Amino acid sequence: MTRTLFKIECEKGHNANALIWEGQTIQNYIQSKKCNSCGSPLHQLSKID
Repeated sequence: MTRTLFKIECEKGHNANALIWEGQTIQNYIQSKKCNSCGSPLHQLSKID
């Protein structure tokens, strides 16, 4: 299975990583999740190679 690691951040500045598996998109992941620390919406910072 193919997977890609992304750096994500919430609106309040909390940073995290998102591991996206084959068949899933970073956009769908971000829309379906909230920040674990504060519950704010997430956005993508960069792809980690």
